[in-house]
Amino acid sequence: MNKIVRKNRKKAKAKQQTPEMMFNQALERYQRFKNKNAKFEQEMHDLIARVKLEVDEYEISKHEQVYALTKKIIPFFSKKTLPEYLREELFDWIDNNMCMLGHGPYE
Repeated sequence: MNKIVRKNRKKAKAKQQTPEMMFNQALERYQRFKNKNAKFEQEMHDLIARVKLEVDEYEISKHEQVYALTKKIIPFFSKKTLPEYLREELFDWIDNNMCMLGHGPYE
């Protein structure tokens, strides 16, 4: 019987909250979430900055290699002995490389 009384007391206390108290509790929860999100956002920016420093070198190297390869294969497009299907394949390859170089972060 004691347990039933305790449960009723808890419900009675919960019902005694005024709208102002409920608003303040919700506002506190909102502020906690807002601070948590701001902290998470700052951590993400820090991580991105740290990773970007490490990755930039490799990205630039990759783009330089794609540029050198594209520059090397372009003259083959004008060869008259190249069959049509290989010419189309070569054109697609050059086009993909040019798109990657043109839309990459290091244009």
